[in-house]
Amino acid sequence: MKNKLLDLIREWAERNHYVLLARGKNPQAFIVGESHRDPKLIAEQGELVDIVKPGFILHELMETLIYAPKTKELKLAPGRAYNSYDADAHSRILDYAVNWADKHQASLIGCDLSMQEMNNCFKEIAKRYPKKYHYDEESDEVYPIEGSLKSTNQESRIFSFREAQMGKTILEYAKRSSKPVVAVVGAYHIRPRAKIHAVMKKADYWCIDQTSIV
Repeated sequence: MKNKLLDLIREWAERNHYVLLARGKNPQAFIVGESHRDPKLIAEQGELVDIVKPGFILHELMETLIYAPKTKELKLAPGRAYNSYDADAHSRILDYAVNWADKHQASLIGCDLSMQEMNNCFKEIAKRYPKKYHYDEESDEVYPIEGSLKSTNQESRIFSFREAQMGKTILEYAKRSSKPVVAVVGAYHIRPRAKIHAVMKKADYWCIDQTSIV
């Protein structure tokens, strides 16, 4: 049955001309790298979810939300750091992903940092690189020091924190499930040197890049 499932996933990837990278022969997770909110890619993700029938569905854009299809309960993951922006996360629910969860009775799990956690990471970056970043206590914001580097470098540093959380969350739920899980993240987060791979290096998982066409 396992081999049949893997064959179906290979066929799905080939049919859509997606790059598939197999990391291990017994994948616990299938991680899809997307261009966010593209209707065509979302429809094809739904096809993959139907093929896998996963134990859990994880999504970057769900942030730290958890949706339980049996009870229809939507809540923030416990034990995390939150601010007022995070408190409004319920307004950013992904209806199409909720439909996948309801169809397969698989809980939908956010796999990113909360906004407060990202703020905390920016503060950590400022501490590590005091000549490159300034933390403004009044605004609770971190800024690159003029002339030291471009702001895009600041953004790239936060990606390692976010990708570590993604990998940690995907692994956590893969271990909880007797079936593989499906995770959807931005394609950049599955690039060869992404932190997600370092976190998941001992696991078997497959990555499918929807933005790289072959």
